[in-house]
Amino acid sequence: MERGTDILLTASGRLWGPLFRGGSLPLFFLFVFLAYANTFQSPWILDDFHNIVFNPTLRIEKEGGLRQALVSFFEGGRLDRPIARLSFALNRAAGADNPLGYHLVNTLIHAIAAYLLYRVIALLLRTRAAGDGGDVDEAAALFAALLWALHPIQTQAVTYVVQRMTALAGLFSLVGVYCFLRARGGGADGISRTGWWGGCLLSFLLAIASKENAVLFPAGLLLIEVLFFRGGEWKALLWRRNALLPWSGGLLISAGAFYFLTAGDLQALLNYEERYFTLTERLLTQPRVLWLYLGLIAWPMPWRFSLEHDVPISTSFFEPWTTAPALVGIFLLVTLGWKARKRFPFLSFGILFYFLNHLVESTALPLEMAFEHRNYIPSMFLLVAPALGILGAGRVLTQRNPSFRRWVFAVPLMLVVALGGATYVRNLAWASPAALWSDTLQKAPRSGRAMAYLALICSESPSGVPLALRLYEKALAAEHPNRRLAAEILNNMAALRYAAGEYAAAAATWEQALERYPGYPEARYRLALALFRDGQSRKALERLDTLLERDAQNPYALNLRGKIRFETGDPAGALEDCARALAASPDYAAARLNVGALHASSGDGEKAKFFLSPLRDHPDFGFAARLWLLVAIKQPPAGAGEAGPGGSLFPGMRLEEAASRLAELQREPRIADAVILPVFDEPLRRMFASPQRMGEERGGRWTLAR
Repeated sequence: MERGTDILLTASGRLWGPLFRGGSLPLFFLFVFLAYANTFQSPWILDDFHNIVFNPTLRIEKEGGLRQALVSFFEGGRLDRPIARLSFALNRAAGADNPLGYHLVNTLIHAIAAYLLYRVIALLLRTRAAGDGGDVDEAAALFAALLWALHPIQTQAVTYVVQRMTALAGLFSLVGVYCFLRARGGGADGISRTGWWGGCLLSFLLAIASKENAVLFPAGLLLIEVLFFRGGEWKALLWRRNALLPWSGGLLISAGAFYFLTAGDLQALLNYEERYFTLTERLLTQPRVLWLYLGLIAWPMPWRFSLEHDVPISTSFFEPWTTAPALVGIFLLVTLGWKARKRFPFLSFGILFYFLNHLVESTALPLEMAFEHRNYIPSMFLLVAPALGILGAGRVLTQRNPSFRRWVFAVPLMLVVALGGATYVRNLAWASPAALWSDTLQKAPRSGRAMAYLALICSESPSGVPLALRLYEKALAAEHPNRRLAAEILNNMAALRYAAGEYAAAAATWEQALERYPGYPEARYRLALALFRDGQSRKALERLDTLLERDAQNPYALNLRGKIRFETGDPAGALEDCARALAASPDYAAARLNVGALHASSGDGEKAKFFLSPLRDHPDFGFAARLWLLVAIKQPPAGAGEAGPGGSLFPGMRLEEAASRLAELQREPRIADAVILPVFDEPLRRMFASPQRMGEERGGRWTLAR
């Protein structure tokens, strides 16, 4: 009788023999990189921006930057996924904000995880009392691992850059399971059993330092112990002293790690204030979400996958009516998994491991209802039983009719290629933000977030602003994942009206944003700005005072209050505010310029030069800084007429050119809204033209003397 893999090899003329029998790592690299080849230039999306692109803690290029990056992962006593974030920091150091390097690393992590999954499944197959062993285990393990690796439900964990956190947690979990199996088997490859146990513990720590859902790792090992080493018997495991101790220790470590990862604020884990659903509603809805995931896994057509899914909230067991059947179905499926643990350990393991690893993200925590990347770890062993079934059916058919041999190899290969093709097609939606959000809105037409992001894309061109405002209006009436999104939509609408010079309308819209989400400092700051531009300086100051009561060191609010105070006749208060803003954020160029400008306007030329000179070549504020230096140089003490080490402040510039540049700055919101600009009045004009103190006139052009 021919064994499983021998049949496969014979059917293909043994061409694939060395590749399949060894389960080589290059095979996984080949399949995975082909399936994800069209994602390497995919853009940044959603949480990528605040976690990676705009995250200052990831910058390690300067001396001591790596140490600072590591320290920054401890936020408020909470360990904030340091391994994943460190990998992002290294990516940034190598390639800045180019997404190519990040996508390559994500794909590499996924390929290695797939290979490790293959090795783990092979070891698990060899623990079965009735297992064939040898080549049949290699073939089944290889087939199952490729099915998992190339399934399109993994695209969100691989293509969505920030979900490297999930992929790394999965990778280290697999390393830990592999170490556990080698330790459980007595050790090998020159490593003692103690060494494998140490590797298991280290892998667990690295996994939870990548993402918190790996905290269930010890429970997964306990499940493996019961199903594959105890024959499904669990009572003896719980009551034997020598067995109970290590499992209790593992669970205690897991609980301690979870406590540390949350900074001990366990109550905050159930804070639903920002959600539009309650704890009860989430618990009732999640069984339907789990069936959605299982449906995607069972029927993986590319058009069924989406960044977001429309999942109506379950408000009771019978609203919608599918809630109760979903709950009953989950109960029956888990019961089947438990009952099958002795006769069909891989069927049992796939089911129980799947639901076990959804306990963190698909139960009580106030997370958004559904995301496909949450299936990355839970689905790892779900396809092993189907893979065994397909290969077993092929083996039976071949025994009955040898002419089926060629199909025994062809069917698994076609399934692998089909899944890889589905993944490739699904990844086409990630080609651009417009493509992704259009795809999302088509599949989740009630998604307010998808409408809002499409509106943001439209607003990037002046002709698209009217359409953007209409989309924002529709987004306000659509479904939102949290209460903050409505405020962010109103914030974006207000910004468009502000840019159009409609300051009163912008202020009214920012007022609405604060009504929706009072704890929104950006909206409160921008409301003050709009009120100031609308001539309501006193109201603007009141809004800034309220903001600073909540955040006394907010540099942007302090700087704006200083600017408003100066322009409303309080230069002393203005200098105090701008100096506080600079102290709170020493790299804040606008605050530095304003402190220098205030010293220049008060006649303290030396202090003005101290603050203004470093900004002479600033890409945004350089021209304004040099104008204020011109004012400062005109002031006493003697010798202030020198332009400084850089030579002339305005080499070869005509008077009318300087006036035109200043007018441009006054029309540029990001400059005029942040800094105090000089008035191009007659005294400033005389400074440009004075040959006695400031330089010499030559043919209508002027320079400042050194």
